Amino acid sequence: MKTIHVNIKNNEYDVNIGVDILKDIGSLVKDISKTFVIITDDNTDKLYAKTVEDSLKKENLTVHKISFPHGEKNKTRKTKEKIEDELISLKVNRDWCIIALGGGVTGDMAGFVAATTLRGIPFIQVPTSLLAMADSSIGGKVAVDHPLGKNLIGAFKQPKMVISDIATLKTLPKKELLNGLSETIKHALIADKEFVKYLKDNTEKILNLEEEPLLHIVQKNTEIKSKVVAEDEKESGARKILNYGHTIGHAIEVLSDFKMSHGEAVALGMYYEAKIAVEIGVMSKEDEEGQNNLLKDMKLIKDLPQLDIEKTIEATRLDKKAREGQAEYSLINNIGECKHSIRVEESIIKKVLGE
Repeated sequence: MKTIHVNIKNNEYDVNIGVDILKDIGSLVKDISKTFVIITDDNTDKLYAKTVEDSLKKENLTVHKISFPHGEKNKTRKTKEKIEDELISLKVNRDWCIIALGGGVTGDMAGFVAATTLRGIPFIQVPTSLLAMADSSIGGKVAVDHPLGKNLIGAFKQPKMVISDIATLKTLPKKELLNGLSETIKHALIADKEFVKYLKDNTEKILNLEEEPLLHIVQKNTEIKSKVVAEDEKESGARKILNYGHTIGHAIEVLSDFKMSHGEAVALGMYYEAKIAVEIGVMSKEDEEGQNNLLKDMKLIKDLPQLDIEKTIEATRLDKKAREGQAEYSLINNIGECKHSIRVEESIIKKVLGE
C-alpha cells in the first residue's frame, strides 16, 4: 500500500492507495471512531458495502448504512435531506464518522452531509471510481447540484482519510473509466509534462485496465491534486488551475440536464478552452493538437455536440467560479503549465463555440 500525505494547514490526512485494501478498512480507520455510517449509492452498495461492513465489524466497530439512488441526477438537496433524516433518526452524534463509499456523486453528497450535520462530523472518502480517486475525493470540495448549475450549493470539508482500492476499478463501466481519464489528462496538462508523456505512451494499457498503470495514474493524480490544494485550500488563487476545461465543461454538462457524463463534458471543455487559449495567444497550436490527440486516443472525444452558443455562455456566467457576472478561465500556457483567472471577450467565446 502506498500512502501519500496531504499537508493542508490544520487539516492533514493520508491517502492510502493499494490493491484489495477494502477488506482491511477496519484496521485503517479504527482509531478515528467507534461508530461508522456508510453512505453509498444503490449500485456500489451491492458491490462493496458488505466487504466494508465485515471489515469494520471485525474490529468490533458499530456500523450503520444509508443508501440512495445512483447518478448525478440524484445529487440534489432533496437526496441530501433524506440522508440527513435517516442520520438523525439513528441519533447520530459528533463522535460518529461517515464513510463515503462510491464515486464522485457519493463523495460530494456524503461529504456535504458530514459538513452540515450537527455543524460537522468526521468523514472518510472511499472512492470506487477513477474520477473520484483522481480528483473529487481529495481537496475537501463537497456539494450538491442545482438546476441552474453544478455544485452550486456546498462547502469545504476535508476528510479524515482517503482509501483508494484499485481493485474496484475492475468493475467500472467503460464510461466511468473515461470520466476519470478526463480529469487525469487535465491534471497532467496543468502540472506535469512528463505525466502527459506517460499517458501517451501507456494509453492502450490504461484502457485495458492493467494494474500497474492504474496504480501509477492514481498516485500521480493524488500527488498533483494534493500539492495544489495544500497551497490553496479555498480556491483563492493557485487552486483555480484545477478548473481547466470546467468552465465550458460544466456549462455543457448542465445544459445536457446531466445526461452527458462529467468526464465527457470536461474533455469537450478542454477542447474548446484550448481553442480559446490559442485564439488569445496563450497556447501554441502545437500544444493544442497534442492535447486533442491525447483526448481522442483515450476515446474521450468522438463527435462534437451542436451547442446553443447563447445558452452555453449564459451557463458559464452562472458558474460558481464566475466573478462579477463574468466567467473566468484557467488556460494552458505550455503543456504542464496553466494560468488562471483569465477573462475572455465574449466575441472570442462565440467564435470558438461556433466553429
